[in-house]
Amino acid sequence: MAIAALNSKHKMISLNSIRVELVEENNIIFYTLFAVITALLIYTCYAEVDVRHFFYADDWVWLYKAEFNSYSDLFRLIPGAIYNDRPVGAVLVKFMYEAFGLCHRCFLFVQVAIHFANCLLLFIISKKYIGPIPAIVSAGLAGVWLPANIAVFWTAAIFDLIGATLCLLSILLMQKAISHKHSFVFSIISAVFYLLALRSKEFAIGLPFVLVAIGVFLERKTIKDCFKLLTPHFIIFVLLGLVYLNLFIASPLSADTEKTYSLHINFTVLENFWFYLTKALYIDAVGVYFSIAGSALILIAAITSSQIRPVLVVCFVGFCMLLGPVLLLSNHLDKLYLYAPHFFLAFAFGALLSVNLHFSIAASICSLIIVITPISSNWAANVHNFYNVKTSNILMQYESFKLISSKIEKGSRLFISGLDRYFNPFSNGPGRAVKIMKKDQSLKLFIEKPKSELSREFCTSTTPKYFFHYEMNQLIDETSTMLENCK
Repeated sequence: MAIAALNSKHKMISLNSIRVELVEENNIIFYTLFAVITALLIYTCYAEVDVRHFFYADDWVWLYKAEFNSYSDLFRLIPGAIYNDRPVGAVLVKFMYEAFGLCHRCFLFVQVAIHFANCLLLFIISKKYIGPIPAIVSAGLAGVWLPANIAVFWTAAIFDLIGATLCLLSILLMQKAISHKHSFVFSIISAVFYLLALRSKEFAIGLPFVLVAIGVFLERKTIKDCFKLLTPHFIIFVLLGLVYLNLFIASPLSADTEKTYSLHINFTVLENFWFYLTKALYIDAVGVYFSIAGSALILIAAITSSQIRPVLVVCFVGFCMLLGPVLLLSNHLDKLYLYAPHFFLAFAFGALLSVNLHFSIAASICSLIIVITPISSNWAANVHNFYNVKTSNILMQYESFKLISSKIEKGSRLFISGLDRYFNPFSNGPGRAVKIMKKDQSLKLFIEKPKSELSREFCTSTTPKYFFHYEMNQLIDETSTMLENCK
């Protein structure tokens, strides 16, 4: 008996030792992965930030609002327009503008910090369902997924960034609500984040259905329990949905199918879905085969593995719901809209690592393609070179104009030739950048026309007026010469 007891005790000690060794080994793997992924995230974000030198395009819309509108002007809970009514992001831009002025790098650092926070939130949410190692891989993939991360480096797309943050916070609070004794308190807080997400950008409207999918498939709750817990979310969904429906019916977008932001409710949504999926899976860099292989891998795992199927179903629902509203914009397909949905795509690829050896190997190969492509491909290099050249030109043009801006009188008419279309500091508005610089909304700018046409318009224009021309991004004041020619 004593010998048997000793043998049993020895076996228990051996098993405990094995468990301790496995835990230590997993910890080593996790922290190694964490260090590598953090380094990759920092490098990728630095590489992107380094080639973006100044604000451009729609950035000036929101900077203009930040300059000439108060916080109370910018923020309202009830939508007043079906599109581009985004008070949460507008308030954030104004806050950064007041803090940093036109320091473009400061804006980018804040945007990257929000992106890092989103990746961390994905890790916290997903580790409960797939474990810490696959979860850190998911977070890393989301961090470096170049086609989906346009929003990180474009101030005008901060609505996608902060909207994703609020959606992920809503999901995290819903997780807490399910397991906490004060569940309704957490549910209300989660619903507040949902409301703020919806007022950041319209893609968040379908989030309650993502929360239901998480509750049913991952938390093993009944549909009835989920709807009961998510009552505050669905109240917001119905009320704001009715507001948006009323705005849609009254909007010309519902009648004119040729406009950029008109909604197409037909089978083109399937084509649009494939467009976004292939863009996310690097069709521009490696062709369509990776899109087919990656999609097939997830589909086969969902069919064959009962262990991981609920996670993949939730990932599919999340990707579709957050992408859903823009699937109706057939005239305006843009990779920018992939930012929030791509967290569920990253979640899915990370989840495959928790199945079996074969899926883990296949998922690892896919993950390496997603990570290496932004670093090594000619496509990524071309993207970097494009922004490097265009935004550096915009910065030089802006700084050159700033040197002569002191002599411009209030309410002047400014004629500027020698500019590329769109990628110049004056295109938006036109002239919002100059109006911000001079803090003068009465300025009028005439740009992006042949010099001869601008000259004729200058001669017939009222004073005060100025004529400028850009030569190699340097501004030349030709006002005196033009005034002479007008005689």
